[in-house]
Amino acid sequence: MNFIAMRLWKSSAIQSIEEQSEQILAPSRNDINEFITQKVVVKALKRYLSGANIEKLKKCETIDQLIKLTREIFKICFNAYNTKAIKDLDYLTINCKIPSKSGKNIDSIATYAKQY
Repeated sequence: MNFIAMRLWKSSAIQSIEEQSEQILAPSRNDINEFITQKVVVKALKRYLSGANIEKLKKCETIDQLIKLTREIFKICFNAYNTKAIKDLDYLTINCKIPSKSGKNIDSIATYAKQY
């Protein structure tokens, strides 16, 4: 093989490798479920759930909805960030109850504050 042929072969091989590396496959549903657990979601949302009663959150199944929401967002954002697709997930949290540590309904307080 002469120098030019070798150079062209190397160039096409490198280009092929680069194209393959750009095509990252999305993880399977099982992989996502194993990666994003309840513990991970609570830790990731700790700042936002600091006023919530986590035990009651589990009992009223809101935590399950938050886990589902987090997994769906992960799938959407794995390859590219898509704000519209994330906003379309509102249906997952629209009727969630968020019990507070103080016993007051956080959602009612937020709704009341918006009125004034």
